[in-house]
Amino acid sequence: MSSLYSLDNLNKEALESFWHSRLREDYPDHNLEKRQSIIRWLLGEELERCDRLTSRQLAIAEQIMDYRYRILQQRYLEVESDRAYYNLIARLGSLMMLCHQIRAWVASSQQRKKTLASLIQAAIEEMLKSDLYIKRQIDWIGKSTRDRNLRDALVLCSLEEYCMRPIRSQPAIADKIRYFLLSQYAYTTPIAIGQNGR
Repeated sequence: MSSLYSLDNLNKEALESFWHSRLREDYPDHNLEKRQSIIRWLLGEELERCDRLTSRQLAIAEQIMDYRYRILQQRYLEVESDRAYYNLIARLGSLMMLCHQIRAWVASSQQRKKTLASLIQAAIEEMLKSDLYIKRQIDWIGKSTRDRNLRDALVLCSLEEYCMRPIRSQPAIADKIRYFLLSQYAYTTPIAIGQNGR
């Protein structure tokens, strides 16, 4: 398949055409409406900005789109909602085990994996209720598709991508879990959770 970088005069129309071709190749059974919904989500709300971006900015934007699309493919698209949600929790759980202080806290817990999953679920629920970026994403997804299964897949994918974003060299989800632990377990756990998770 041709690379997006080889296209001349890259703009909104070229991006849409590229993603239509890619989705037709990857998912030939999807109808036009479903492909268009995924493309609309990938490109985001401010499509007109594409015509004003520099070549470097476009390259970065395309890398982000490709990254989000690969997440969607690997864990959420064409996956039943319950399984897709489990995939999100499992993915974030494995990521959290790379954070030393959270790994140490989980190791000291009698419930271990169950406890970590509960922490991740609590952080996700809080994001869904109060995080402005996630709220905007959910609103945009609602405008992009009426397909409930696809909507669920796009929301879960957006959550994973957001949770993976680095904050002080740690994934964003680590900060949310750390604050939860500090507020809930400050007087009951011997583990001191520092700003850098070390």
